[in-house]
Amino acid sequence: ADEASQPAPARKLQESSASEDYKAIVYYNLAGGVDSYNMLAPYSCSPIDVYDNYRKVRGQSELAEGIGMPLDRLLEIPSNNTRQPCASFGIHEMLPALRDLYLDEEALFIANAGFLSAPATADNYRDVLDKTRLFSHDGMTLEMKLLDVHDEYVGTGVGGRMLDTLYQAGINANAFSVDGEQELIVGTPGQGDSPFIVNSEGVVEINDDPSIENMNEVIKDINGASTIDSGVFAETWSSKLTDTFAKTELLKVELDKVSLQTTWTADHSDAREFKIVTQIMQTAAARGVSRDLFFVQTSGWDTHSNADERLIEKFTRVNDCIRDFVAEVKALGLWEKVTLVQFTEFGRTLNQNSNNGADHAWG
Repeated sequence: ADEASQPAPARKLQESSASEDYKAIVYYNLAGGVDSYNMLAPYSCSPIDVYDNYRKVRGQSELAEGIGMPLDRLLEIPSNNTRQPCASFGIHEMLPALRDLYLDEEALFIANAGFLSAPATADNYRDVLDKTRLFSHDGMTLEMKLLDVHDEYVGTGVGGRMLDTLYQAGINANAFSVDGEQELIVGTPGQGDSPFIVNSEGVVEINDDPSIENMNEVIKDINGASTIDSGVFAETWSSKLTDTFAKTELLKVELDKVSLQTTWTADHSDAREFKIVTQIMQTAAARGVSRDLFFVQTSGWDTHSNADERLIEKFTRVNDCIRDFVAEVKALGLWEKVTLVQFTEFGRTLNQNSNNGADHAWG
């Protein structure tokens, strides 16, 4: 408590250059609730035949295949946990890039993670719905971004609180969303820099078609005037506006200088979000930071029907992103300094529904 009450130290640049000490974390949200049972499935298991049970619960019968993954469509990986019956698991056939990372011990799975404000069973889970909106897209998405199930840090996201901690330690850091405003990157007001909101094409020039000459300079002058009786709200508005001008201009200038080190095979919207992340990483030294936090997102994972067809399409795009992003980050010499975290608001039910899909679940 005594340490927490002390004022935060003044921000300062790291003694080492940003490039030497640079680290980044990328949050990759698969919005809609991923069917994780088809992303990672049991493969070789004994004495309990978990795979056989998996296929039956997922709808396999004499009349139908169900929505479980056949063995010949799974990419086998060894288990690293002897406390359960499966010697190996299988990754969906459209995710070879993820399989390769796992085999190289550069990826891991945290299975059945989720949020509960109190212990719950099938009999009493409704009692906790008021606190934790289980199975709700917007409720569980928000919980994933805040990581604050007991509302201890109201108004901030998990990424924003990470940056608050870095700021208090005198470490310069920035947060970026490549998918609109996001609660995950919101920190405590007044701590560190405000987050950047960019799009997959980079930074759009502010007021690129002004109605008068030197309009941006006029706006800055108007918002730079202060008097002894200037209101706190007006001052806050003006400081945020001028800060946005300065940060946007700096980032645009620096992004125009960088180039890609590899050829990106994919050119869909998901891949473009990852591409701009790798370009922004190259501007860290110019921004005077040694830590970055990024948020990227892809939607369409609410597979209530035709799960197999949709997952083939969606996992192909995920594989594109992982493959090209990893290649670029390695070419930049930053692979050992970057952590990519994939998450989703909830999983799907293990049992299939009547539309060859699966419904909202928990972990």
